[in-house]
Amino acid sequence: MPEEREESSESMARRHFHWCLAAAILPVISLPFEWFVAYGHRRLSETIPEHRRWSRWFLGLALVDTIVAVLVIALIASGVWGWHTLTDCRGQPRQADAVRIGVTIVPNSERPAEVQIGKVANDSPAAHAGLQPGDVLISVDGNLIRKVEDAAGMIRSGIPGVPRKLRIRRAGEEAEFIVTPEQRPAIREPAGALFGVAPTPSCLTDSVNYASTFLRWTGLWAAGLLMILLWLVGLRVRPRAPPLWLWVIAALGSLVVAGPLVWGAVCLSAGGRSVGALLVARFSQSAAALIVGLVAMRHMAAKGLLSARLEPVLGAGRAVVLGFFYVIAVNVRLSILGTALEAFAHIHVPAGSVEGNVASELGTLGLAGMLLVGLTVAVVGPVEEEVLFRGVILPRLASWMGAAWAIVASSAVFSVLHEGFGGEPFGLRTASVFLIAVVLGWARLRTGGLAAPVTMHIATNALSLLASLGRHP
Repeated sequence: MPEEREESSESMARRHFHWCLAAAILPVISLPFEWFVAYGHRRLSETIPEHRRWSRWFLGLALVDTIVAVLVIALIASGVWGWHTLTDCRGQPRQADAVRIGVTIVPNSERPAEVQIGKVANDSPAAHAGLQPGDVLISVDGNLIRKVEDAAGMIRSGIPGVPRKLRIRRAGEEAEFIVTPEQRPAIREPAGALFGVAPTPSCLTDSVNYASTFLRWTGLWAAGLLMILLWLVGLRVRPRAPPLWLWVIAALGSLVVAGPLVWGAVCLSAGGRSVGALLVARFSQSAAALIVGLVAMRHMAAKGLLSARLEPVLGAGRAVVLGFFYVIAVNVRLSILGTALEAFAHIHVPAGSVEGNVASELGTLGLAGMLLVGLTVAVVGPVEEEVLFRGVILPRLASWMGAAWAIVASSAVFSVLHEGFGGEPFGLRTASVFLIAVVLGWARLRTGGLAAPVTMHIATNALSLLASLGRHP
C-alpha cells in the first residue's frame, strides 16, 4: 500500500505540474489555481518526504507565473497591449505582398557589422530613387542601422506612399535618397542569379575576410572557455577517460576551415564574389562538422561510451510531443518577458531558433537558393548539431556528471555557440536557445537515441525558416 500511494502521488504530481505549465495560456486568470496546487502539494510533502522535490517545483513555477502575471498587467495598464494589438495585426499586409522598396539586404562581406544592398529590383521604388547594389545603408529617417534585421524592420514599418529618407555610403561618400515604399512582392530571382558574380579585388582577400569573421564569433570564444572548464573538471574526476573535447575541437575546427576554403574555391570557379558562394560555404561548414561528429559517435559507441539514458524510457513519438509542449509552455512565458523588456527597458530580445542571416537575407534567390538554404538550416545543420551535442557530448558528460548536470552543461556550450558577432547584447540569444537545448537533451536521455531530438530540431528550424521567408524590404 505505501508503494502504491507513493506511485499514485508521483503520477498525480506530474499530471498537476503539466496542468500548471499549460496555465501560461491564461496568465493572471490561472494564477490562483497554480498557488492552490502549490499549497496542496506543500501539505502533501509533509506526509510524503519524497514529495518535497515536487513541492519545490510547484512553488518555483508559481513564483515565476506571479512575475509573468505582474508583467501582463503592466503591459495592459501601460497601453502596450490592448484591443489595438489585435486590430493592428489584422491590418498588416500579408508577407507575400508587404511594404517594400524592392531590394534585398545582406551583411557587408568585408565588414559584417554593416548592412548593404544586395539586389535592386527593376522598376522598383529603390531603382527609381537611384539606389544601387553595394550601397551601404547607414540610417532610415535618421534612425541608425546596426544590423540587417534593423534595416528590414524599419523599411517594413513604413506606410505605402509615404516617403522615407535613406542615408547610404557609396564609394566612401555618404548621400541621402528619398524612397517611397509600396506594397509589392518580394524579389524572386531566377536560379542563375545565385552565382551571379560581383567584382572583387581578390578571391584570396575575400576568403581571408570570411575567415576573419570567426575571430568576431563571440560564441566560439565563450564556448571555448566553457569546454576548457569542463575538460579540467573531467580531468580531475576521471583522469584516464577517453578523449572527448579533442573530437569537439576537430568538429568545430573543420567548420572554421571548410567555410573559407569553399568560399575561395567557388569565387575562383565563378570568377568573382557571389551570394551562392556564401550559401555553399555555410553548407560545407555544417557538412564538415557532421562528418567529424559521425566518426566520433561511431568510435565512442563501439567502446560503449554513449549508453547514458534516463528511466523510464519514452518512445520517440511521445518524447517529441512532450518536448514541443515544454518548449511552447516556457516560450509563452519568455515572450511575455521579452515584450516587457522591449517596452519598459528598451532591450531587444532576438529570436534564437534559426540563424537569421542565412534565413532572412538569402531566402529570395529563386528555387536553387531556397533549396540550399533549406538544406543547410533545416536538415544538415540540425543533424550535425544533434550528432555532436546530444549524440557525443551529452552522454559522455552524463557518465560522470549525472543526467541533469550533463544536460545543463552541454546545453550551455550549445547555446553560447549560437551567439552572433556582437549584433545584440551577449546572452539574450543564449537564453532562448538554451531552453530548446535543454528539451533536446532531455529527449535524448529519455529515449536513449537521437530520433526524437533530431526530429524536434529539424521541425523547429524548418518552422522558423518558413516564418522568416518573405521578410524583405
